[in-house]
Amino acid sequence: MNKDESRRTTQPASSCSRNYAIDVLLVVLAGALLLTLIAPLATPRIICTIPTPQAAISRNGPFARALEFYRRDMGTYPEGHDGLRKLIYKPKDPNGAKRWGGPYLAGEEDLLDPWGNSYRYRFPGEINENTYELWCVGPDGKDGTEDDITRWPPPDQAG
Repeated sequence: MNKDESRRTTQPASSCSRNYAIDVLLVVLAGALLLTLIAPLATPRIICTIPTPQAAISRNGPFARALEFYRRDMGTYPEGHDGLRKLIYKPKDPNGAKRWGGPYLAGEEDLLDPWGNSYRYRFPGEINENTYELWCVGPDGKDGTEDDITRWPPPDQAG
């Protein structure tokens, strides 16, 4: 038996298992680091929690960004009475589902203003039919009153 063989046979078995455990730990930590770095790039575009009504419906607010992402993916703004919900839920038809890149908002809670009322949305708009209209009914919960918070883009800025 040469010196190398005698060292190998005299080394305790726990040393090998300790080295294996360290190797496994390093692989797990490297994997976690890799996921941490890649996850933000691979996840869908999720918009942050909606802030104040004025900021939410502003031209650079989360609704405007979400609606523009949706329009870019789907070719048009969402239509119908449930238009804003289309920013959260994937379409059921296969053609739309393929193009949909959402969710564009985090969840249903983003569709409510601070007073618990749904944000109002219409496309095509009545004031400007080339784009959408987005508004909040304010603390009184009634549409068309003084406390409504509106976003009506001018015609030259539409679409």
